[in-house]
Amino acid sequence: GINAEYGDAEINLPEGDASSFYADGAAITVAGWGTTETGEVSDTIKSLAYEVKTEAACKEEYSDLLDGMLCTGKKPMTSKRAGTGDSGGPLFTKNGTDWLQLALVSWGPSEITETSWDVNSNVNYYRDWITTNMDAAFTEYNVEYQAKDTAQTISISDMRNRLYKVMTFVPETNTKYVSITIKSGDMKEMDFVMLYDGTDMSSAKMIAQLSGTLKEKTYTASTTAGLTLAIMTSKADKSTGLSFEVKQVGASGAFTETSCAKGYARCKDNRYCVSTQLFCDGEGGECIDYSDEDADYCKEVKKDTDDDGKGDDGKGDEGKGDGNKTNNDTNSATWRTVDTFPYTLLAISFTFLVPAFLH
Repeated sequence: GINAEYGDAEINLPEGDASSFYADGAAITVAGWGTTETGEVSDTIKSLAYEVKTEAACKEEYSDLLDGMLCTGKKPMTSKRAGTGDSGGPLFTKNGTDWLQLALVSWGPSEITETSWDVNSNVNYYRDWITTNMDAAFTEYNVEYQAKDTAQTISISDMRNRLYKVMTFVPETNTKYVSITIKSGDMKEMDFVMLYDGTDMSSAKMIAQLSGTLKEKTYTASTTAGLTLAIMTSKADKSTGLSFEVKQVGASGAFTETSCAKGYARCKDNRYCVSTQLFCDGEGGECIDYSDEDADYCKEVKKDTDDDGKGDDGKGDEGKGDGNKTNNDTNSATWRTVDTFPYTLLAISFTFLVPAFLH
């Protein structure tokens, strides 16, 4: 790859007749953090100037080419090319002052030759599908509410698979605190409700990760910033949904520990939760501090799991969710105290980030 200077810029899908952007020899750039000539993943983003190749040229190299695939590259491909770890990265061009995303890195050859082009997903081919799903995701599933003195009841039902819904709650009065009471709900295995102490999930502490049968429990923000409730579902059975109340209150929450759902245990540094099955699996890296491979700590986690089959440390019923006296944990799902979740879930943004070259 080639070292380049980058900034943040908005990128768009091509509109109307985009044939000129996909013509033989049209300029296109690929960027990513994939492996370099050393075989190591790059710690800086790199880019490479490519050209679009015709379908005929592509089929000369690959007999299994499908509709929606796009070949790119520049001879000799034995010199520089996208590498392992670049998959899913953008291929883009500039049209005047606008950046356009033309493709996504997909796959490459098993044997590299001078003309073994990279194969990518042509986003223009999938434009209608992308637009439809983006519109649904970015309008229905990211919402902001004001919490008022009077409790508002919100019910979410008929959850679809692979749902990622983010709901941010801020107090109507800037000196008050948002309080959410989970009333009821049923979340299938690998479907989660997550509560964050704040409105920025990249920095806010996770108060709880909930799954299973949900019963009444109240969570109150520790600051006047508000609370965020996020829902994430898998591709398996659909969850029934949940019902909760939200309002603003005069007193802050005073929680000191975060709860993880059944089958998860905290990393020793309290950064997030990991499936108990991944502790001492010989792989490592699940926890930032590698405590999932700490022999003594693994014994503690495994002992908790063996004692009750739930991976629980016995603290879930002590009402430590947020310090409110009414917050005794009555959820039937089993809890383990932690400070964050295995994933860092960031709020979905309307803006895609792409390289903006500094000339």
